[in-house]
Amino acid sequence: MLYIDSQKVEDFDIPGIKEVKSFYPRANAEGLFILGRDTNNQYGLFYYDMVTKNLSNVFENYPLPKDQYSLVDFVYSME
Repeated sequence: MLYIDSQKVEDFDIPGIKEVKSFYPRANAEGLFILGRDTNNQYGLFYYDMVTKNLSNVFENYPLPKDQYSLVDFVYSME
């Protein structure tokens, strides 16, 4: 986490996330979309609600092929 006013940098732990490839803040500043790997070594797109501190897999109920293990050409958008 980077504090703009002080330029201080510190780690921000998200329970359940092992590795972050990229992240994007939600427009309301209450959550983060995270492209990465969870503690079960599953790659995916996750949403972390910073208010409730809940982590969810965005594609959890989406019928991806069983052998799917990567997301290609993914773009975050505010639209």
